[in-house]
Amino acid sequence: MRLAYDVFSMLFSVLKFDPEDRAAYCQKTWGVTPDRDWLRIKYWSDDLSQTSNTIFSNGDLDPWGPGGVLSDIRADLPAPVVHGGAHHLDLRGSNKGDPKSVQLVRDFHMETIDQWIKDYQSKNTL
Repeated sequence: MRLAYDVFSMLFSVLKFDPEDRAAYCQKTWGVTPDRDWLRIKYWSDDLSQTSNTIFSNGDLDPWGPGGVLSDIRADLPAPVVHGGAHHLDLRGSNKGDPKSVQLVRDFHMETIDQWIKDYQSKNTL
């Protein structure tokens, strides 16, 4: 049991979540440095409120969660939380062991994206 704890501690050590410390940790541990321009390139802006129709979901057991979007920015930029879930659980295929919370978030994804498509189609019909 001690070995499992040591491995977990090594992989998920407590760090300040600032760019300099994160970059130094990633470089030392994995030999890579995070791309500081990723957000700007991915969303065409440093300001996530400048994008639209994006769902930012996290699990409350997710070790990456503190670096995520944890609350809705706007109605078209929601941030549902999978209670009892971790990284990308809501994006994986369904499983008999899934908590009810992930089923609810998956339903939210489907309903939200379906509505965005309907809204687009209603504005763009010839």
